[in-house]
Amino acid sequence: MRLGLVSATYPFGTKEPYLDAELRALAPALDAAVVYPAAPQARAAGFAGVPGEVVRLPLAGPATLALAAATIVRRPGRVLAALATLFAARYPVRAKLKNFAVVPKGLALAEIARRRRLDHLHAYWLSTPATVAWIAARAAGIPFSATAHRWDVYEDNFAAGKLRDATFVRTISERGRADLLARTGADPAKVRVVRLGVAIPAAVPAERLAAADSPLPDDAGPRPLRILCAAALVEVKGHRTLLAALELLKRRGITFACTLAGAGPLREEIARTIAAGGLEGAVTLAGTIPHDELLGRLAAGRFDVAVLASLERPGGLMEGVPVALVEAMACGCAVVATSSGSIPELVDAASGILVPHSDPEALAAALERLARDPELRARLAAAGRERVRAAFDLRATSAELGALLASARAPAGDSW
Repeated sequence: MRLGLVSATYPFGTKEPYLDAELRALAPALDAAVVYPAAPQARAAGFAGVPGEVVRLPLAGPATLALAAATIVRRPGRVLAALATLFAARYPVRAKLKNFAVVPKGLALAEIARRRRLDHLHAYWLSTPATVAWIAARAAGIPFSATAHRWDVYEDNFAAGKLRDATFVRTISERGRADLLARTGADPAKVRVVRLGVAIPAAVPAERLAAADSPLPDDAGPRPLRILCAAALVEVKGHRTLLAALELLKRRGITFACTLAGAGPLREEIARTIAAGGLEGAVTLAGTIPHDELLGRLAAGRFDVAVLASLERPGGLMEGVPVALVEAMACGCAVVATSSGSIPELVDAASGILVPHSDPEALAAALERLARDPELRARLAAAGRERVRAAFDLRATSAELGALLASARAPAGDSW
């Protein structure tokens, strides 16, 4: 199969690391891959050695418009029919404006698909990346599919039309599948759950338990609980709740060292909250840590607990199945998370600790419990690793996605 993969920004910048892992797992079974970011904002690539051709085009630059014009000349009827369908459908005006902006990208992709002889297009995110793939597929006469992650399930960006025309839509959680079907009335056979898998390290440090409870080199007392929160600094990740919980821990005499790994618009507010709460010596705003480096630290046992204090709000402001938690569990790290979105499909009472969202007291109690009980940490870490091995192994999930892609066939007699 010659696959065209429409991303949001990948491989530019550092977002969508799960896509990078999945593409690398799929690549050996592909004849070719073309990666086409819908909105490549960063200039520099954040991922080296991408296993495929990367085509970076602006939304409406000369090269984009020239390719789009070639599609219009070759397939004027198809282009007009596709655009009429896209903009006549009933869905929010805001989403229509977003789709209007990516029309040139979709038409340009159709010409790229013709030149590269692509067999199938797959979009990550059911929002504008899927719009780009849908336009290109309609114009080029090849099949397309999409992965729906989290908020894009709830956005209603021509979702019913995309599901009608896609060979399949993959959701990463059972809740996402149920909600997408309820919102669109789509054919249930078309919506499949395929987890976002992670590579599972061959081994985890045998000394994790001993290290967690050993004295510091200067004999200053018990080692602080080493907490990692790997999350973008945005509203849904619940950093305010986490910091409030950490203030409670400090008042209770629990020593800890918390690393906030991530960037985002709330950085200055979070920095002020850290200072106001007297947490400057215990909480580090580490910024974006390169993905491989962060995984290396997890696999080396540098953290005792991975935490996510994610919120759940109306309109899809919630978690899917956070890859950051899956990766931490795969590395043998205990996890504490809120029961937001689809997190309970990953974490249960045997494999971690779940608390209500927006509840600093409950989160603080869970972290205190783990700080005082290293044996519990070790037990949850081992169970979490087995949970990931059973249901989130990248080799199995990518094989499942690959089988769905391979089953897609272009309509007979619809070549250029």
